[in-house]
Amino acid sequence: MKNNHRLNLLFLLLSIVVLVGIIYAIIHFTMGKEGAITKATSDEKEFNNTEVLETLNLAIRKAYIDTYKEASENKVAVDQIYNSDKVLSSFVELGYIEKYKTDEEGVEMYYIIVDNLKVDITNGKGENGSNKDVFVIEKNNVDGSHMIEYFNSNGEKELIGSLNFTPEV
Repeated sequence: MKNNHRLNLLFLLLSIVVLVGIIYAIIHFTMGKEGAITKATSDEKEFNNTEVLETLNLAIRKAYIDTYKEASENKVAVDQIYNSDKVLSSFVELGYIEKYKTDEEGVEMYYIIVDNLKVDITNGKGENGSNKDVFVIEKNNVDGSHMIEYFNSNGEKELIGSLNFTPEV
């Protein structure tokens, strides 16, 4: 009888250890540093960041097509009425972006107001925003490129890509 009681107790302890090990493994593989949830969140962030760039480049293409039609109707060269500064000004009017500074070297920077892009992407921040993630357009005065940068709530910066102001239609 004592032997049977000891076997039951040993079996119970062994079962608890195995169950705790299984629970630990499940938590580790779903929520750990290399877990499924962490990877899914990271993949979603990359998709959302790319979507911001693609949405703005699509809006630039639309602005170019509208300008091309206007230039054709008025018999004017497109280059005379289309440039990156005019497109950015129209984006400010549409509420897609807002200018927040020009630094001492003349570099213009804009917040991207993600909510106004009307797509389901990561949260954005305006001039009076909180600790949310921020997307910024920064103009490089040397080569004229406009880069989109992403700042997370910790202030870490990541280059997303370049806006294309000379789209192929």
